[in-house]
Amino acid sequence: MSKSKKQQLWAFWKYDLFPYVLGGEVESIECDGSVRVFGGLVLMTPILILPKKEGKKRMDEIKRITNEYRGESDKLKMTYESQVEEIMRG
Repeated sequence: MSKSKKQQLWAFWKYDLFPYVLGGEVESIECDGSVRVFGGLVLMTPILILPKKEGKKRMDEIKRITNEYRGESDKLKMTYESQVEEIMRG
């Protein structure tokens, strides 16, 4: 008799700081629906649970656009600082 393979899952949850959503591989799902992810110390309330492969793919996409956002933010900050210096010089 073979053991059934436990499905590997990926969960996403809201976060109050940028990038406002985080995710990780599910270690366990509690009776109340909250999840514990590998390496996590606290339980999260998921907004989405997917098979690991699809979840990781979406997490990689979130990381990609997060990096784009940060790059554009840095450019905007440098432009702002430059313009403020120009204004202060008169």
